[in-house]
Amino acid sequence: MKVTVLSSVFLSFSALLFLVFGYSTVLYTRFTPVFRTIQCTTLSSDLGDMTTDDDWVNVSGVSTKTCRNDNVYDMHFVQRQSGAVFVKQDTGLKQVGESTVAESTIPIQGNGTLQAVINISLPFMEAFELMSLERVQVVTKITLQAEARIHILGFVYSIMDEQSKVCGFELQMATQRVGLAQCAATLEELVIPDVDSEEYSPDTMGMSPEYYAEKSHKKDLAFGLLMGFTLALALVTLACGLRAMRGPKAAPDEARQVKIADPVKQSASENVQQDEQDVDCIRV
Repeated sequence: MKVTVLSSVFLSFSALLFLVFGYSTVLYTRFTPVFRTIQCTTLSSDLGDMTTDDDWVNVSGVSTKTCRNDNVYDMHFVQRQSGAVFVKQDTGLKQVGESTVAESTIPIQGNGTLQAVINISLPFMEAFELMSLERVQVVTKITLQAEARIHILGFVYSIMDEQSKVCGFELQMATQRVGLAQCAATLEELVIPDVDSEEYSPDTMGMSPEYYAEKSHKKDLAFGLLMGFTLALALVTLACGLRAMRGPKAAPDEARQVKIADPVKQSASENVQQDEQDVDCIRV
């Protein structure tokens, strides 16, 4: 009875460990690679009507992008502080306002939107100078906090990283027509499309090579240790369970332990038995 119970305990624990090993292998495969680049495409860019406030001219614009998340976890984006908006001039960038990005979540292997609102405020004279130009290039610097929300066994694990982008678009002043917005990692890499251009390259958001290598190493180490430990322990408990099923070794045959009697005593015993048989025969 004790052997059966002990064997059942070992085999049950071994089966549980094999399940943990299998689930860990599935998770490792699922989270490899640790991050897939998110691609965004501009849906629309609109500019509102100009308004005046004392000696200032104000105008707002909205740029909306649709983004594709091919990762196996949600991606949450939030802007911790407003970004700066500039007008690109021959002498450099001149700050004219600020931009805000609405908080957004892009679901697992799904699509979501990111919407940026640009507010520009200029004194009358500077506003009239810009309005006298045929076209103006507007640039904004945006920093978003990207959070990966990973769900495992009902628990939520978060990985955070900052995404900094420089985005720009061209504005036709006479008609207030807004061109497609384009983003890049740095101002030097930014190529602002012509206001009449319909060609567009998708924006990407990804991890830096150093951060990607760090997270990949941690994932490989954690899952490697977990899979190695559970597999080794599963095999050990399986062997113990199979051994317990066989029970203790059988005791040697008692017949083999009986010593051979003394030949003289054995012969005397046989003679006595023969005499008794002869007496019986005489009586008969």
